[in-house]
Amino acid sequence: MQMLSAGRVRLIAAFHRHFRRILRCPEAALADRTVRACSFYSTNPVKMTAIVDTIKSVIGMGDKAASKDLTEEENLEGKVLQAAKDKYGLDEDKLKPHQKGSCIDILSGKDVSIIQPPGGGKSMCFVLPTLVSSRRALVVEPVPPLMFDQKDSLEEKGLHVAVIDNTYTDAEGKNKDVDVAALIKKVDITYCTPDSIFDEKGNRTKVLDALIALNEAEKFALIALDEAHLCWHGMRPQFKALTTLKDLFPNVPLMAATGTATKKNRERLLKEFLRADRSVEYWSSVDSPHIQTRCRYVEVQSGASKHKKLTDHPEETKTTPEDWKGLVKLVAEEAGNESALLFYDNQEAVDVIAEAFRKYASKIKVLTYTGEYDTKKQAEILKKWQDNEASLIVATSAFGHGVSRNDVRHVYHLGVPQSLEEWVQEAGRAGRDNKPATATLLWHDLTPEGMAFEGLSKEDREEAISRVKAVLSYSTSRECRRGVLLKYFGEEMEKNTCDNCDICLKLPAHEKIVIHPHKADAKLDL
Repeated sequence: MQMLSAGRVRLIAAFHRHFRRILRCPEAALADRTVRACSFYSTNPVKMTAIVDTIKSVIGMGDKAASKDLTEEENLEGKVLQAAKDKYGLDEDKLKPHQKGSCIDILSGKDVSIIQPPGGGKSMCFVLPTLVSSRRALVVEPVPPLMFDQKDSLEEKGLHVAVIDNTYTDAEGKNKDVDVAALIKKVDITYCTPDSIFDEKGNRTKVLDALIALNEAEKFALIALDEAHLCWHGMRPQFKALTTLKDLFPNVPLMAATGTATKKNRERLLKEFLRADRSVEYWSSVDSPHIQTRCRYVEVQSGASKHKKLTDHPEETKTTPEDWKGLVKLVAEEAGNESALLFYDNQEAVDVIAEAFRKYASKIKVLTYTGEYDTKKQAEILKKWQDNEASLIVATSAFGHGVSRNDVRHVYHLGVPQSLEEWVQEAGRAGRDNKPATATLLWHDLTPEGMAFEGLSKEDREEAISRVKAVLSYSTSRECRRGVLLKYFGEEMEKNTCDNCDICLKLPAHEKIVIHPHKADAKLDL
C-alpha cells in the first residue's frame, strides 16, 4: 500500500479541521479520529507514524491559516449568539441548529437552503446576518401579509423595515409616486413581493433596478427567498424570474427557506435558485407526530340545493348558509371555541360559510380571509387573529403560508389541495406550541386531468396533475397517513404505525357531509 502524499494528508487534515469547528472536539479527540481515518490507507506502524507526524504539523500551531479560520468562525458564532440574545432573548441552548449554523454560513459567504417544518423559526435566519454585519438584507416574500407581520415585529426590536408590493409599480414596472431608491436606503431590511421586482413578463421592474444599484454601492448582507416552495408551484413569470437573482446579485449570499420539499425539489432549489457549488442545506423532517391527521370523504351534489334561490340568471345562483350546516356542525362539535382554521379555495363561498357559522354556531367568533382582499385588509385581519379576537378563520390557501399563532388546535381543508406540500403547510398551522392538535382533510371525488390548469405549459400541467394525484392517493389510502406522507417526501417511518392518524387509531365513521357547488351551474371549485 502506497504512502499518502503530503497533499492528500493536508486534505484529510483540512477535513478534520472542519469537523472540529462543528463539533468543537478537543485536540486529542481530533488526533484520534484522524489516526483512525489514516489507518484506512496504511496499517504499517512506521508509515502511520509518518502520517500522524505530518498531520500534527498541519493541524498544530504551525498552521496559522487554519488557526485564523477557526478564530474567525468562532468570532462569528459569538456575534450571532449575542445578536440572538439581544434581539430575541434566546440563549444558545434555545436556538435551533439551522438558526445558528445558517447565519454563520451566510456571513461566511455561502448560500443556504433551509427546509424546516412550519414553526421552525426560519424568519429569524433572515435577520441575524443583518444584525451581525450591520449591512442591509433583501427578503422576497410571496405572501404579502407576512411582510407586514414581520415589519411590526422587527420594528419592535429597533430595526428599520420597508415593505414593497406591486402597488409601488404600474403595469410596466415603473415606480409610482414613492421614491423607492430613497426608501430602501433608510432601512435595514427590505421586504418585497415577486411581482414588485418582476413584471408580468418576468422582466425587471424599477424597484429591482434600485435594489441592484444600492447593492453595487453598499453590498447587502443577504438576499432571502421565503416560502420557496411557492416558486416551483407558482407558474407565474414573476416567480420563475426569481431564478435570475443569483446572477443579478453575484456577490451576495442567497438564502432560500421553505417548510416542505421533496428530494427532487430540494435538488431543484439548489440548482435553480442557489449556487450549488457553494451551498449548504439545513433539512429537517416534515413529520409532526403531535398532529393527528385525518381524511374524511364529503359528497358533492351537483345542481341547485333546496336552499338556493333561483333567478333569471342561473350562473348567479349561489349557496346560502343553510347549505353549510353539516360542515358547521362538524367543526363546532370537534373544535368548539378552540382556535381553528378552515381552508376552502372558493373565494366567493368563504363569506357564506362564515355567515353559516354566525347563524348556526354563534358562540364561535369567526373571521374571513382571501387573496382578493387588499393588503391593508389582510394585515388587519391577521392582527385581529393574532390578538385572539376570533377563534376561527375561514380562508383560502393564501392564509396557509407562514401565518403564525401558536395555540391553533384544529385545521380543516375542504376540497383537494393542489399538492401535499400545500396540505403540510396548512396542517402545520396547528400545534405550533407542540401540543396535541388535529388536521382534517375533507376531500371529494375529482379527476385531475379534467382540471383547467390554465396558462401552463404541457410539462407544467403534467407536473400539476401529478401533484393532485398524490393528494388523492394520500386521501384514499388505507395505510398509515403519516407513512404515506413521509414516503412522498422521501422519508421513512421507524415503525409501521404512527398511532396518531385516523387509520392507525381506527376512528369510527362520522355522519356524511354533503356540499354543493357555490354556483348552481358551476364545477365545484375545490
